[in-house]
Amino acid sequence: MLTKKKKIIIVVSLFVIFISILTIYYWVKRGKKDYCSYKNDSRFDVVEPLKDVPFGILDDLEKQAEAIKKAKDANIDWIYNDKARIEVYQQLPSEYFLRDLVKIPGQEKYLGVYVENYEVIENPNFDDYIACGEDIAGQIQIKGDYVLFMFDGEKIYRALKIPDYDDESAGKVSFSLLNTKSNNFYFYGCPESDSNEIERSNLINFKDYTGDGLDYEFLLIGERLSCGHLTRAVAGYDAEFDEPIFYNISKSLYAGDYKYLVTQNSPDDFYWVNNFKPDSNGDVEIIWQCGDHGAVTQETDRYIFNNQDKEYRRIYHGEEACFLK
Repeated sequence: MLTKKKKIIIVVSLFVIFISILTIYYWVKRGKKDYCSYKNDSRFDVVEPLKDVPFGILDDLEKQAEAIKKAKDANIDWIYNDKARIEVYQQLPSEYFLRDLVKIPGQEKYLGVYVENYEVIENPNFDDYIACGEDIAGQIQIKGDYVLFMFDGEKIYRALKIPDYDDESAGKVSFSLLNTKSNNFYFYGCPESDSNEIERSNLINFKDYTGDGLDYEFLLIGERLSCGHLTRAVAGYDAEFDEPIFYNISKSLYAGDYKYLVTQNSPDDFYWVNNFKPDSNGDVEIIWQCGDHGAVTQETDRYIFNNQDKEYRRIYHGEEACFLK
């Protein structure tokens, strides 16, 4: 006959054995799962590729999943290092990618960028993304539907889609997420550096590109047309209407307020223009030099910013035969 003491020992032993079995089962199951150890938030989980698909497609899906994870890894510290970014991130739908958020100089509000329907492109070869052509892409780039938005510290408002490239064949807009410090300085106006160290590319770097004395604008890099030539666009904050703005660039020729087209029925308004980079007065001069990619003429274009219509207007176009120079 079992004594009371023996009964207690048996019950406790059985309980310990039961707990041990549960613990072993848990760790075995945990080892089979694909956990994102760096973040418990489900938005940072990488969705597993489908299993019942052809090998080539499966391989592409796995590469995309890996690239997405690297992009989100690069973004996580940036988001969780700032209260406003956390707030915006929590308000955005889970399928959006928060790309940038910067406080507007002299304002208690922010201008930001998020991306819908995005694709992550990885360029792991160092020699490629410091060379002509791939330098604007960086180590990782995000392609998709980019959207400018306002944030007042509590809510997101006044969203504006960044226009696609004027060349319809170029596809969706794409900007680097990780690039060298020197490329970020040269292309996006980040702090000056000649270092090839990799860092996050901040798209919004406020400066005055309209001549009004307010640092409310920033430059965006578009297509790489050829070595030495890429399209740029100007975006910013419109204080008059408290909203984002993407500035139109008119290629019509202006004489005062009189406008006339260079070529009848030619496109007039653009957002992305080759080597477009205004100075602090809102003035732009673009020169395609003799011999540049075989050019036999030197072409010069000059633009000024029109405050009333909030657009850049071309006021001069000249061509000179190179053999006359």
